[in-house]
Amino acid sequence: MKTTAVLVVALFAAFYEAHSARIALHKYSNGPRSLRDFRNNVESYKNNLHRYFLLKKLGIPKILKNDENMDYYGEISLGTPPQTFRVVFDTGSSDLWVPSQSCSLTSTCFKHNTFKGPLSSTYVPNSRRLSIEYGTGSIVGNVAMDTLTIGDVPVVNQTFIEAIYISEYPFERVKADGILGLGFPELASTLATPPLYSMVTEDLLPKPIVSFYLNRDPSAERGGEIMFGETDESLYYKETAVPIPITERGYWQFSIDSVSIGGNTVLGCEDDCEAIADTGTSVVAVPAGKLDPILKSIGAISDSTLGLIDCEKRLSLPPVTFKINGLNYTLESKDYVIQTKEDGKTFCFVGFIENADSSFILGDVFLGKFYTVFDIGSQTVTFAKLKEQK
Repeated sequence: MKTTAVLVVALFAAFYEAHSARIALHKYSNGPRSLRDFRNNVESYKNNLHRYFLLKKLGIPKILKNDENMDYYGEISLGTPPQTFRVVFDTGSSDLWVPSQSCSLTSTCFKHNTFKGPLSSTYVPNSRRLSIEYGTGSIVGNVAMDTLTIGDVPVVNQTFIEAIYISEYPFERVKADGILGLGFPELASTLATPPLYSMVTEDLLPKPIVSFYLNRDPSAERGGEIMFGETDESLYYKETAVPIPITERGYWQFSIDSVSIGGNTVLGCEDDCEAIADTGTSVVAVPAGKLDPILKSIGAISDSTLGLIDCEKRLSLPPVTFKINGLNYTLESKDYVIQTKEDGKTFCFVGFIENADSSFILGDVFLGKFYTVFDIGSQTVTFAKLKEQK
């Protein structure tokens, strides 16, 4: 069986010409979340951050996940003939999982597409079972292999997880069926080569990169796009695309020089601040003990979980600038203010929360402002200025 699989991969590689894959991202929303929902999610995520940094110090891999950003999804397929699934493309994890046809323990399974292994001629089952804890949810599944297709790029014998149990929260409410991790192999629960690394090592892509455009306009039909193997230069200013070196493998982690608000430095990083770029997180998590001066400089009032502001001032708050690798990356107030409703009232708060360690987590609030490129080859991440979208 193994010899046959190797021959199939070798023959495929001999005739395959590398090309990029472009996947449209859709943004699903069932209406504005209540302030209570946001607060509960932030509390849950903060607990997850605390667990992550504790386990990291012990050398135990942990997945960062914040379900508020699981509304961005795109389509992939598994099997022969292909079975289509909606997945979140997540740089904060490294496993691919979709619901199995054997998934029946929770109502979540019945609300999503399920993988039917026996219907695929290229399906290779495995008896190994594992679980993944996401902090705000969990899955249990069996390891398997099959042909993964992203765009029109096929990845033969890709390892993935058939989930037989999926927790109701947060996965029941999201549109995506599963998650495709784009992190480093060190994070893979399967101990196998993650999908992006498979595409790169098998020379399926013209460049060893994946790039993101996230559209944060709630009224726009287009949720954004992800490209494997290329960038879309019509979306960003090429001269602003300056690579930032990764400082630690696992997550896409790099150093921050300082943070300033309204031109005034509120956080200097003489002791080396680290940051993680994570498409699976919606907010910006700030190092422990550093949130209060940031909220004070913005003019937000902390209620122990969220930094609330007067909605009438939401477009006139000071800019927040992250200095990274000597360059400034600035968020305007329209980029970091989140608006929601509860009991008929409108509330506004800033997309900054406190974590349990000295690292920043740069999620959708930050990444949505830039065209982001993750480069496996050079071990860098790039934030380029977006062009005005028509």
